[in-house]
Amino acid sequence: MSFHRLRCVMLLVVLLGLGGCASLLGPREVVIPLERLQSAAGRKFPLSQRPMDLIDITLSNPRLALYPEDNRISVTLDARVAPAFTRRVWQGNFVLSGRLQLDAQRRAVVVVQPRIDRIVLDGIDPVLARQVAQAAGALAGNILQDMPLYSFAAEELRYGGSTFVPTSITTQATALVVIFAPAN
Repeated sequence: MSFHRLRCVMLLVVLLGLGGCASLLGPREVVIPLERLQSAAGRKFPLSQRPMDLIDITLSNPRLALYPEDNRISVTLDARVAPAFTRRVWQGNFVLSGRLQLDAQRRAVVVVQPRIDRIVLDGIDPVLARQVAQAAGALAGNILQDMPLYSFAAEELRYGGSTFVPTSITTQATALVVIFAPAN
């Protein structure tokens, strides 16, 4: 084989090897600490809503907790509740939770299947507390449903000159672990 032909074959082998680099890199793992999630959630609050035009609800100061056993996140929020039909104002907290899921289109970790785990308001009678809980149930769905908890920056999706996509998520007590695979 001539030297020129050998150089062309070697160049072709190198180019083919470079083209397959993304697949050689394989999946990679990115750890998102709870503190980073807490910071991202803090930027979304305070939030005020008026469900059914009956009650003013202001939620602030989110505190997150991760539950690996069922892949859920819990958000405890300070609550200020003021019914439109009275001058009373109740202070307390709402504890909401949801399941974590990847949204590939938005390149984000989102919360799905939200629910209210607990509502505690100081000085409210039990009958009114149930009514507040019903109104707040709709609010919880609106707040958490498909809420992007963490969005991936463009640079997090590139590694070693290749583009990656998030494929799975694992919840740990102090962090989320996202597995990325090379995009084809």
